Amino acid sequence: MSRQGEAMSDNRYHLQIAKLCERLGLGPLAGNPAERSGGLLHRTFALTTASGNYAVKALNPVVMSRPAAKANFLRSERIAARMEARIPAMAAKSLGGGVLHDVQGQWYMVFDWVEGRACSPGEINEGHCARIGGILAEIHRMDVAGFELPGEQPTGEPPAPADWLGLLAKGLDGGFVWAPRLQELAERLYAWEALANRSAAALAPEAVVSHRDLGPKNAMWHHGRPGLIDWEAAGLIHPLLDTAETALYWAEDAAGLIDRDKLGAFMSGYARGGRLPRHAEWRPVLEHGFLGKLGWLAYNLERSAGSGTAAADERRIGTEQAVATLEAVVRHAERIDALAQWLEAFGSEQDGPDAKTIV
Repeated sequence: MSRQGEAMSDNRYHLQIAKLCERLGLGPLAGNPAERSGGLLHRTFALTTASGNYAVKALNPVVMSRPAAKANFLRSERIAARMEARIPAMAAKSLGGGVLHDVQGQWYMVFDWVEGRACSPGEINEGHCARIGGILAEIHRMDVAGFELPGEQPTGEPPAPADWLGLLAKGLDGGFVWAPRLQELAERLYAWEALANRSAAALAPEAVVSHRDLGPKNAMWHHGRPGLIDWEAAGLIHPLLDTAETALYWAEDAAGLIDRDKLGAFMSGYARGGRLPRHAEWRPVLEHGFLGKLGWLAYNLERSAGSGTAAADERRIGTEQAVATLEAVVRHAERIDALAQWLEAFGSEQDGPDAKTIV
């Protein structure tokens, strides 16, 4: 998109947000909304009105075009609102009779402004990890029955297999930067997907309600305290899968290595919540973890190729995420043995084996 096109797009959002504030009784805007970076799917704007400071999320039109999108957002925000009583969750404000607001075909959500910022991998320390581990244990203690999620299945139920060769053909035809690497890995992607589905079937049928995307980008720290944002993925998940994936998010350093001290701090924080079973079998859990990464990879390959959207910024983000996720999947495959050994030792001894990092 040209600079002029970007300016026109921003102006459209500013006008719509002004209409939204008027409709919801938030008062007139004190200046133009300021876009905040960091979102991989949606756009978020900081704004001040006569009534206070807010964050307004402009939801991705491609995502919102899916038949179940609105129901999913309503469900996830209901979960976040219930969580607020127990943990520092930041749920959308219910205004004008709901949390989803349509302005000229663009959907918005409004949040109270949260002071703080997300920590980069190089800034995360063992204290951060232990704190988030403890919060995750508290989340997992919430009563699933109280959330009224009829018919929902835990994340990890086998999805439809991705058409990796079809995506490769699109990549090669379009000359996309990720196509050569996808060509190298296509057959392995099918194998990892099949392995993940077998492992998912082998796990005990247990589920908790959780955030399901509680990485560092979704925790805003202020004076040493986190506020947990972006609950749109919230729902049912196997507790060991959620624990392993969240722990790895927080333990990964700036070089992409898993810092064992941070991993140990996270697991210790979680274990103090009383939810960590001793002698758990972590290999199938880690193999199951391929599914989320492969789903995100397939989405971003399609996004990069322009499927469902012509927006240049969407394609750019899709390309960046496709390239990064291809390497993330390979790293996950290479470290499963070491991670399974470490986690099993931790679970049986409440202490992991020596060594600083897992490659």
